[in-house]
Amino acid sequence: MSDNKTLRILDKTHFRRIVGESHSKRTGIRLADAFSTQSTQIIGDINTLLNLDPPSEADIRGLLHRLQGSAEILGASRLSALVLHLLKDDQDNFCTVLRSTLPSLVKAIDETQAEIQALAG
Repeated sequence: MSDNKTLRILDKTHFRRIVGESHSKRTGIRLADAFSTQSTQIIGDINTLLNLDPPSEADIRGLLHRLQGSAEILGASRLSALVLHLLKDDQDNFCTVLRSTLPSLVKAIDETQAEIQALAG
């Protein structure tokens, strides 16, 4: 895996382009709120699924795809790369790897949210 820490948290030019194309000053704030709500829900749902016996890997992967898509749209490079790395793991220990990676995933989401909010403000 490439070192995700070398990737930008957020491609600010890309994000500003999205906000600018909408011609609305509130778009950045709406995007920040939507990303925060969606990512919080996805992480909560992943945690719920990881606690099932057995965990539903297909459902977890679906949630990760949603998170990766949102990250890609916003230009959240580091988060997108981290999720893509997780999705490429086809091993039997996918859920174990995800559990150990979850703190890094949450940190990447928090960093992304902070940058979005800073740009949106």
